[in-house]
Amino acid sequence: MEEALTINRISSQRQDEGYSLPQQAKMNRDKAESDGRKIIKEFNIIESAKASEKRDDFNQMVQYLKSHPSIRYVYIEKPDRLTRNLKDATLAYELVYEYGITFIFTRDSFILNKDSNSHAKFQFDIKAVLAKNYIDNLSDEVKKGQRGMLEEGKWPGGSSPTGYKKENKLLVPDEPRAIFVIKTFELYASGTHSLKSLKKEMDKRGFSSQNRKLLTKSNYYNILINPIYYGMMRWNGRFYQGTHQPLIDKMLFDKVQDMLARTKNGELIPVYAKHDLTYRGVLQCGECGCKITAEEKTKTNKGNGKIHHWTYYHCTHYKPCLQKGCVREEEIDSQIIALLKNISLGTHTTEWLKKRLKESHQDEIDFRNHQLTALNTQLNQVLGRLDKVYDDKLDGVIDELTYHRKREQFLAERSDIETQIKRDMVSDDKYVDFGCLVLDVANRASEIYQVRKSDEKRYLLSFVFSNLFLQDKAIKFRFKTIFETVLQYQETRNVLPLIDIFRKEEMQIDISLTNIKTIYETFNIALY
Repeated sequence: MEEALTINRISSQRQDEGYSLPQQAKMNRDKAESDGRKIIKEFNIIESAKASEKRDDFNQMVQYLKSHPSIRYVYIEKPDRLTRNLKDATLAYELVYEYGITFIFTRDSFILNKDSNSHAKFQFDIKAVLAKNYIDNLSDEVKKGQRGMLEEGKWPGGSSPTGYKKENKLLVPDEPRAIFVIKTFELYASGTHSLKSLKKEMDKRGFSSQNRKLLTKSNYYNILINPIYYGMMRWNGRFYQGTHQPLIDKMLFDKVQDMLARTKNGELIPVYAKHDLTYRGVLQCGECGCKITAEEKTKTNKGNGKIHHWTYYHCTHYKPCLQKGCVREEEIDSQIIALLKNISLGTHTTEWLKKRLKESHQDEIDFRNHQLTALNTQLNQVLGRLDKVYDDKLDGVIDELTYHRKREQFLAERSDIETQIKRDMVSDDKYVDFGCLVLDVANRASEIYQVRKSDEKRYLLSFVFSNLFLQDKAIKFRFKTIFETVLQYQETRNVLPLIDIFRKEEMQIDISLTNIKTIYETFNIALY
């Protein structure tokens, strides 16, 4: 008895292309039985014919035929079950002419083998082209539907980004993974982590995917570069404003992108030194501007065997410089502590200023309302431009390329304005918190500095000073504007410039309410 196999094929589990797999299988078995042939194997294939996807079952069927010369007959419902693209048609002809296969299309009562006449081959070719056209048209319709969803701000399909899940075809935060995503951005933005150390830290915290697998380094990288987390969807190289809830703001996202630019051999480098020396990387030479470097010296006391450590700082001399000699770390400590004492206003004055700051809160609210009104006016203008550029595309005034370029420009403007609006809406309380923080740090900076570890000292220095130089073994400095104003208050006793600078500086620096509380805890200052 002649041997044969059957191919039953659909493109998806929906089985909506006519006959389902069981129906195809029965039709093929019945036809083979009526022809007096024995079915050796059945292939039930559920896959897409897209060239970009794996089609393992289909390819396995082809290899099976090539490796079993006893099988010469293949039963299949109709040609478009065999050929979904021109590559499939080429494979079919290869099986026919090189391996002597006869394809019997049971539903179309049609046979293709090497003895088929030209009309039969032409008929098969036409069906192959029509099948390809059907698949191409289906792909176009899918893409059109995806673009429509993206224009509406909806996720167009596929697996949900880590930290989100789909409910009623919309993306919503997936707890607790959404919280882990936020923490991932915050930790990396701090500049103290590489991807490797970030993964290690988040593994300890229990961050895993929906199938409870730990994330890889590449998973973390893909999270950190995905704009969906601040509200924008990137699809085929274009950006669309999403209607889903952002997990972070664009300012944090941009800061992370800056951190990602720090690479060496493809590995992201954290910002820390091999030895935790307080002033390495903090000081510059006051003459040539080069970095001040440090050297550690040790000496063993021959009498008691104790080992003494000293750290000396000096210019790297990468540029011509006349600075000679070294300065011990303890000498620099003494100078820094003296500078920090200068900005202390005393506990009584500090508390009085904090009270005045809170009383000025209503003025700040009025100021914010004015800002919000102006920003909302700008936002409405941008939204109007978005509507107009879309109408211009529909009317044929501009081409598709110009439309997308203009649209992405206006979407970026909208995102920036909305970010500023969100910041201003929460800045009323933040203004008071920030001002009280500055006053508390100024009042206690010197005593905090004397008992803190090296990394906390550097953090305090970066918070208080804009520049620190070492020249002729003396510290040259420039306070940040807010602390310069604190010094000026000691001379003028005019509180208005102090309150005004708190308002302006808080709007410009990257600091959140969470960060303010963290700084209070870091410096061990009780919240007011």
